[in-house]
Amino acid sequence: MKWTEHETTAHADPKVRKLLRKHGAAAYGLYWFIVELIGQGITADNPENGYLPTDVDGEFLALELGMEQEDVKAILNYAVSIDLFQREGAARLKCDALLSRCGGYTRKKLAKSVGQSRTVSDKVGHIQEVSAHPSISSSESSSSKIPKIPKTFDEFWELYPLKKGKQAALMKYKIALKSVDHARLIAGVRRYIGELKRDGTEAQFIAHPATWLHQGRWDDETGVKLVEAEKPRKVCPACGEAAPNATTGSCLECGLEKTEWVAYRETHPEAHV
Repeated sequence: MKWTEHETTAHADPKVRKLLRKHGAAAYGLYWFIVELIGQGITADNPENGYLPTDVDGEFLALELGMEQEDVKAILNYAVSIDLFQREGAARLKCDALLSRCGGYTRKKLAKSVGQSRTVSDKVGHIQEVSAHPSISSSESSSSKIPKIPKTFDEFWELYPLKKGKQAALMKYKIALKSVDHARLIAGVRRYIGELKRDGTEAQFIAHPATWLHQGRWDDETGVKLVEAEKPRKVCPACGEAAPNATTGSCLECGLEKTEWVAYRETHPEAHV
């Protein structure tokens, strides 16, 4: 779907007003952001796809809109309870009303895909008649399809150590390419993988790819663990024999207890140091 009708009185819709009164302007922004994400998946090849992509989760939504995940969860649950969104099964979010508000271009495209007039309606009674369009140019047809995934993203996705939120990662990848090239991203991922292996990081603590891209972490400097240099081997003050770095025990050569070494040096100016 290239665009959707957004009436200037949308904020006055009874359900939307309930959402605004309950959760404020942040909820209104979240609502329309989700509507846009759902609309991106509605095409002539998949005209009934009124679902939020499965890999767009609460973490991604919170990150994009600068919100807390708990607030996102509360708003979505409330939006479902007043039927702004619907859930299929336990988790999949959809918007039954969205198709009735698709733009004119999309209506023509959808009509052509079935070859006849069809009526698209939503659950609240909005009905729009969609007429078959005699012809659509090839350039328009190709532009209505979901953009192809760049081949370079496939390399990024295959390399990244956590395969979660692919759709969200793709969006962030495209944004990142506006300021950095693909080779630099790949180099950053390789450094990150090396850091994870070095530190033995558990999977649950690996950053989601969308988060990693959003935070610009391809330029992170790898934290190098400082390897403690071996301390100089101390010598027995009595015989000068080198001894291990233990703090207890005795000199293996003369038997002087290490606990007595300090006192020995104080009373023997000629003591080895």
